[in-house]
This record gives sequence, C-alpha cells and structure tokens, in this order.
Amino acid sequence: MKFYQFGELSKPIIILLPGTCCHWKANFGEVIPLLEEDFHVVCASYDGFDETEKTVFPDMQTETDKIEKYINENFRGVRYRKHFKAPDIRRHDLQHEELLVCYPQQWAEEVRNCCRIFPKISKGEEENEQT
Repeated sequence: MKFYQFGELSKPIIILLPGTCCHWKANFGEVIPLLEEDFHVVCASYDGFDETEKTVFPDMQTETDKIEKYINENFRGVRYRKHFKAPDIRRHDLQHEELLVCYPQQWAEEVRNCCRIFPKISKGEEENEQT
C-alpha cells in the first residue's frame, strides 16, 4: 500500500480512500488539485492497484489495518474529528460516483462545505457584496 500526499502540511488533513478495487487516480485524480487549495490531501493506493508496486490485494481488513497504522505513525495517532462517506449530493440528483467523476468542482465544493471550509473571498468580491 502506498499513500500519496499533496498540498501544504499546515492545512487540515483529508484522507481519500478509493472504492474497493479502484485505482486512486481514477477515483480522485480530478479532485485532488481542487482539494489541495484548502487541505493537505492524503490518498491511499491499495495493494494490487498501484502501477508502481508489485503487490496483490489481500482483503479490505488488511488494507484497513494498514491505513490505521499509517495514520498513527504519520499524524501522531490523532483520531479524525469528522468523517463522511460522501458529500451530500442529494440536491444534485446524481449518484456519488457520477458527481465525483463528471463534476469534480462540485464534488470538491461539497467536501469543503461538509468540513466547513469555505473559499476565501477576495477583497474586490467582499466590497461588491457589501454594496
């Protein structure tokens, strides 16, 4: 198993876990650049699904144990404060994967909203809102 990291370490950490038997780039390649504006993004790459390794996928429990170990070793064992299975996509009337793959900007925005991280308003935009 490999973990890929993107963005500044000083930002809040978000860990992306691909669907079982999915390649991390196929799941998250389009949204990682959007998320790293606001997060330090960590993306797991399961054994057997990374072209840079010669491994075999064992089972999900083994992979989950590796993820827990990685978190403990790299993030001082701090438990997550908030997690979610998927952004709230009901109002988009789309399946989760459809929103993620077809509308990465909207998916990233849903993640920000879920984590209560809102885009910073530039000074010009702020002045326009006040008038």
